[in-house]
Amino acid sequence: MRLSITHKSEYGYEPAAKQVSLRLKLFPSIYDGQSVEDWTVTVNGEVVRPIYKSGYGDETALWQSKGDVSNVEIVASGTVVTQDKAGVIRDLPRKPPSAIFCRQTYLTTPDDRIVALAEGARQDNPLATVHAISKVVAFRSSATDSKTTAAEAMAIGAGVCQDHAHIFIAACRCLGIPARYVIGYLNASDEGDELLETHAWAEAHIENFGWVGLDASNGISPTEHYIRISCGLDADDATPIKGMWSATRRSRSRRMCLYPRASSNRGTPVTYCVAIKLNAGLVLLSDTRTNAGLDNISRYSKMHCWEAPGERVITLLTAGNLSITQGVVTRLEKQIEKSHADPGIETIMNADSMFRVAQIVGENMRMMQERHREGMEAQGTRFDATIIVAGQRKGGNVRLFLVYTAGNFIEATDDTPFFQIGEHKYGKPILDRVITSQTSLEKASLAACVSMDSTLRSNLSVGMPLDMAVIETDALVFAKRRRIEADDSDFNALSAAWSKALNSAFYDLPDVQ
Repeated sequence: MRLSITHKSEYGYEPAAKQVSLRLKLFPSIYDGQSVEDWTVTVNGEVVRPIYKSGYGDETALWQSKGDVSNVEIVASGTVVTQDKAGVIRDLPRKPPSAIFCRQTYLTTPDDRIVALAEGARQDNPLATVHAISKVVAFRSSATDSKTTAAEAMAIGAGVCQDHAHIFIAACRCLGIPARYVIGYLNASDEGDELLETHAWAEAHIENFGWVGLDASNGISPTEHYIRISCGLDADDATPIKGMWSATRRSRSRRMCLYPRASSNRGTPVTYCVAIKLNAGLVLLSDTRTNAGLDNISRYSKMHCWEAPGERVITLLTAGNLSITQGVVTRLEKQIEKSHADPGIETIMNADSMFRVAQIVGENMRMMQERHREGMEAQGTRFDATIIVAGQRKGGNVRLFLVYTAGNFIEATDDTPFFQIGEHKYGKPILDRVITSQTSLEKASLAACVSMDSTLRSNLSVGMPLDMAVIETDALVFAKRRRIEADDSDFNALSAAWSKALNSAFYDLPDVQ
């Protein structure tokens, strides 16, 4: 089918904004089943072109205003040719590891209702399971907003396509099936000359088969009537239009956005932790800043270490709601203390594998969530949390896990040798370029520090001092544990050298004609 699209988005600023910066993912995906005949994106009449691909493979453009601006008009238009592939997505230009899409987010964190839905839809094979989930997700349409979570929509039994997709994704992830949020256009008729409706659906990954699209709102897989634009972990992550603006005085903004950002007044990430798994061992680094408002604390260690020399060494890195993560750590400590008198009590220090250690952490996470969820929801407090579990026990391998809010977890592999939690986006590009499983502990430590330095420079919610730990494979003790203060001469020298190297590299780049 040949589909023509013209989509306009407007932003108004009163008084005029001094500067507006936009990130645009408004370019249709190109894969087996979708091609582009012509496509143009303009901002205030200026043509913008993609300059890089996101981690998910979405073509991305950047735009910045020149001088004061009171109105921004974004127009995406062109012609796309589609084919019905029964929802199967093949030959996307970039294929991030499917395990990334097992991660639950604030918008997709399941409650008991969603867990029950997932279990009730479980079939003999994953493909049949995701189709079964899709059929039971859709319910009556009702007005919700970009802040509505999957659990909230499930509770009221009503929502729009965003809510259907979020519930579907949350249910899939409960069962260990990777799922991602997709944004695009839907032609509601058999005529392809005019497309009027923006739409959201989901894609699930089936092992040994690939990605399959499922539109829970309409109970079908995407057909030739669908145009795929961008994807992500949830609606916020997949948003094609995001931006920032500033003015000399307090301003009010009016927005008409393709997919409004799913922001929340319940708090934002105020930490950055990174854990790197190598053949040589583990490198772990975290900041110590937390929410200075609600928690009334400006510094709190996110790194928690346990060591039984020659037997095991374990480290936890925490992010998210401090009361939840602190409660998990306290429960783990109490279990260890009680086991001294009763060796029959299972703890992270006597579990028979690191996998079981991750399970114990996940179990305690669920207990804390169940205990405090109702009260936190009543107060409008954000209750999501994530924990990195890293370490080694005698007779086992070095292992690294990421435990989500619901207590489920994934494990680092050679393809994905590091995990980040908190404010991760500034430091990730550096790690992506230099870290492999063969990287030495020394170079990985350097990369972690550079990643942290980049985050410190770009986000004030992350702050010094830092905690670092290094674990060598089979040593079963900490090779290094260090607190890095703001006046640390080594770290400051590294920061200065990295800034100088970047500046030099920039001016050595060839000119672009």
